[in-house]
Amino acid sequence: MNMKTMTISRSDISGAFDDLLSGARTRKVLADWASSLLRAEDAGELKLEPAAERDILWDAVKYLVGMDLQQSPNVYLDSADDFRHFRQKHGF
Repeated sequence: MNMKTMTISRSDISGAFDDLLSGARTRKVLADWASSLLRAEDAGELKLEPAAERDILWDAVKYLVGMDLQQSPNVYLDSADDFRHFRQKHGF
């Protein structure tokens, strides 16, 4: 079986937060991207770099998966301030 490994770095995660906060990519696009990382992890095809920060990077991926969840139409569970807080707390 030929597996293609996907490598995600701290800068990739930081870039996702940049894009979200600037509006360069939508919540849906970023949540779909993070979901693809979950699938790659499940398939054993995801590498998080640097390895020493794997837990922090993985927490960010899981957080990004839910960024498009809504409480009601046009009302998201997490606000831009929530994203900023998560990012600051985890050093992204």
